[in-house]
Amino acid sequence: MRIGIDQIGFYTPNKYVAMVDLAHARGEDPNKFLIGIGQRQMSVADKTQDAVSMGINATLRYLDQINKDKVGLLIFGTESSVDQSKSASLFVKSALHLRPEVRTFEVKEACFGLTAALMTARDFVRVHPDQTAIVIGSDIARYGVKTPGEVTQGAGSISLLVKSEPRILSLNDGHSAYSEDINDFWRPNNSAVAKVDGKYSTQVYLDFFKKTFEAYKEQKDWSTRDFSALIYHLPFTKQGLKANRLAIEDQDDVTKERLSETFEASKQLSMRVGNIYTASLRTKPWGTGHAILCCKDVIDGPFAVINADDYYGKQAFREMYRQLTTHKDGDKYQYAMVGYELHNTMTDNGYVARGVCSIDENGKLLDIHERTRIEKQGEHGAYTEDDGQTWVTLPDDTVVSMNL
Repeated sequence: MRIGIDQIGFYTPNKYVAMVDLAHARGEDPNKFLIGIGQRQMSVADKTQDAVSMGINATLRYLDQINKDKVGLLIFGTESSVDQSKSASLFVKSALHLRPEVRTFEVKEACFGLTAALMTARDFVRVHPDQTAIVIGSDIARYGVKTPGEVTQGAGSISLLVKSEPRILSLNDGHSAYSEDINDFWRPNNSAVAKVDGKYSTQVYLDFFKKTFEAYKEQKDWSTRDFSALIYHLPFTKQGLKANRLAIEDQDDVTKERLSETFEASKQLSMRVGNIYTASLRTKPWGTGHAILCCKDVIDGPFAVINADDYYGKQAFREMYRQLTTHKDGDKYQYAMVGYELHNTMTDNGYVARGVCSIDENGKLLDIHERTRIEKQGEHGAYTEDDGQTWVTLPDDTVVSMNL
């Protein structure tokens, strides 16, 4: 019996601080945050939001698509609890009108809460295969104003439905674990903000990663090249980048390229949301291709794929509609992509990721190259692949894809 994740809901507040703006306010070079930390933005929760409300909103993303009577367990992982005695999961259960018989409790362990909850839910479903479990990771990361940790704040929640024969991904057996009682990160009861020794915390993160990664490979009798992707806990994305570099050192070029590309893809949301503690584990679908795969049994006609994190404009939808309604498949399938001129997709704050296209004189796509860091250099856009050491200028009318 396969057990795993069948639904994923994500919520983050609609307010944020751009790293470029924060850098200017603190008199710092923006690249200290954009490159040194690897962040573009951080979500900010207002006074009307807390870990519970965000967890409710994340679960509402899919609640109307499931059988609520099948839910037998709800676990809430957080470091931002609203009560010292009462579990946050009880507030969520009440708000979502789940059955009184649903078992609920809260998990707290810095950065591990959601993962621990997920493993517990897997074991619950294994024993109760006719029931499902909701697992929520929800946090507001707060550090002191003008402290080194200020740039690694954030807020958000992830909700997962765990069940047998899941549609998104299955969880395999086996795990490795390592923990020590150390003082790299903590928040005393009398403090509204967390305390952190950033350099020490990063070193511990890397040391513990090496221990657990090597132990897991030995347990499964796997090598690094056997992994399609590595998913990291990302308080800030540069931390995961350092771990990924450790994982792929001394590997063959194919493995290095694959695991580097999947890491770049997995960090995109974290770069914008920031640190959400226990929910910063990137347990999410594997991008656009996976979204299409999930629809393979329900789509039987022309369709378009749209990413939810870009702004396309009305004309783009008109063009795609015209394509879908006027072109029919023959011996070969007909494909189309809406192209944009690069200068219309740039931002004055930081950088963007775009698919840079090569097209022929008839407007046919020849190839496409993903450039994950394009930003304005003077009057024109340019991309870098070596953390800003060298730049390649792109013409303003370069056709780029925004995944439509």
